[in-house]
Amino acid sequence: MKEIKPYKSLQGAKAALDNGGRFFNLWDRAGDDKITSAELTKAAGVFGQESIAFLFLDMALADLSEDQREQVTKLLTPEMAKRYRRKCPNILRPSQAALAKPGTLVIVEGVPAYVENAVHKRMTFLFVDGIMLPVPIEDHYQTYDLCDERASRGVPLPMIVARLGKRRDEAAARYGGLLKEFTLEGKPNKKGVYFEPVYFTRLEASAGK
Repeated sequence: MKEIKPYKSLQGAKAALDNGGRFFNLWDRAGDDKITSAELTKAAGVFGQESIAFLFLDMALADLSEDQREQVTKLLTPEMAKRYRRKCPNILRPSQAALAKPGTLVIVEGVPAYVENAVHKRMTFLFVDGIMLPVPIEDHYQTYDLCDERASRGVPLPMIVARLGKRRDEAAARYGGLLKEFTLEGKPNKKGVYFEPVYFTRLEASAGK
C-alpha cells in the first residue's frame, strides 16, 4: 500500500501528471497539456493498471477545488476520459462500502481498528529440469475494521493489509482500493465483502506539491 500526498496546487498537479511517461513511451511529451494513460500510470506507480491509476488520480486531486480538479481531468486524452467517466471510483463511507458489490473500486475515509494478524497458505508450482515441484507460500496480513468514525455504531468494513511492519495508526485516513468477496463456510454459506486498499492518505497531516 502506497501513501498519496495530495497535490496542493493546480500547477503541481499538472507538472506531476503531464510527465512524458516512462522512457519507452516515445510519443508522450511532458508539458504538452495532455495526460495520456502512460503518464497517469507512471504518476500512480503502476504498469498498465489504468483503473488503479484512476484511484490515484482522484485521491491525488482531493485537496484541490472542484474547478481545479476539472481543469486537470480535461487534460486526459479523449478515449481515456471516457474510460475515466465509466470506471472512476465510488466515494463511500466504510459502512456503505461494506454493503456494496465485490469488484467495486472505492475511496473511503475512516478510522481503522486492528483485529488480528492472519496467514493465507497457498501452493504454487515451479518447473525445475522438466519436473514440477510444489512450493508452499504463506501470505501474511493484518486485518482491521474500518469504521466511519472512532465511536461509530455503523457496519464496519473489513480491511486486509499486507503485513510489512508495524500496525497502522488508528487515526482517520483516506483509503483507495478494491472491494472483494469472501465466503464463510456453513449451512448455508455466508458471503460478504472485504476491502483491499492500494493507496492511503493521512488526513491529519497530508502534504504535497
